Amino acid sequence: MPSLVATLTSHPSGGSNAWSRFHELETDPDWLEGLEAVAEALVPGAPDEAILLLRRLYDVDGRFGPDRGLYSRDLRKRKAPAAIARAVAARSPVTPESEWTRSTSPHGAIKRVVPFATSESATERLAVAVRIADVLPQLSLSNHLTCYALVDKALPALLQDGDGAIHEVALGVAQNLGMKLLYHRAYAEAKRLLDLVVPYHVALPESLRARWECRLYLDACTGAADLDAAEEDWNRAAALDAPTDPSMVGRCMFWAGDVTDRRGVALARVAKGLVARAEGGDPCKDRKVGKPRRRTRRRGWWPARPR
Repeated sequence: MPSLVATLTSHPSGGSNAWSRFHELETDPDWLEGLEAVAEALVPGAPDEAILLLRRLYDVDGRFGPDRGLYSRDLRKRKAPAAIARAVAARSPVTPESEWTRSTSPHGAIKRVVPFATSESATERLAVAVRIADVLPQLSLSNHLTCYALVDKALPALLQDGDGAIHEVALGVAQNLGMKLLYHRAYAEAKRLLDLVVPYHVALPESLRARWECRLYLDACTGAADLDAAEEDWNRAAALDAPTDPSMVGRCMFWAGDVTDRRGVALARVAKGLVARAEGGDPCKDRKVGKPRRRTRRRGWWPARPR
């Protein structure tokens, strides 16, 4: 299955609807011991991949405090193979101990790690991807477009391998942020991120529906004669599940939360966005729309009167 780890992100739709299931999977003994066995088998021929796998599995780059012990998600003590144990537990320079004692915003946290995205060290690039992924669920009070501008600087470098642990975590970042931008009606930016994840089948049905919504809005903005072109994404998603299947959008008092209601919700959002655009605004509240400058009389603004 393409990009298994990214597909199983704890926030696949930008929200926390699937968090409990993801936690159950991460704490399942068979899952944990199975991946540890895979890492042990990789040590003789591909130790670097084994290190990346275990650092991700034990969330080494996301833990606070000076303790360099290895723990599962349910805080059970774990032990890495002796040949790579030191490398698995080592703290990355991307997330030094001093950073954990500093109060920072999500944007500040991302800014600090972006310079390491082009590092030659795979463990450092993994730490960048993990740190960004950990920050994304905290964006509710932050400007999402500013976050996109920051993450967009790091994603090309994190995705350049085309496969492996770093690539998969970065795909999870693209999916998560793409869905958040969609919910904020930043359609152009959301589509660019969804274009990255769809070829790798990351949460494919909902990613396709999200891209359908983006394309519908963007095609209408450009005055496209054929607005049915976006339907190919919806039809492709429809072949992967049933209309009554639960949607990642989740339930609400106004709709049941199935795939059929997903279409109605999206059409309403697109219509509201087009109305805002027609009135001279922008459907994305995080986007700053320039206002015409008002001529006001201030000191030094008007030429001095001739005497």
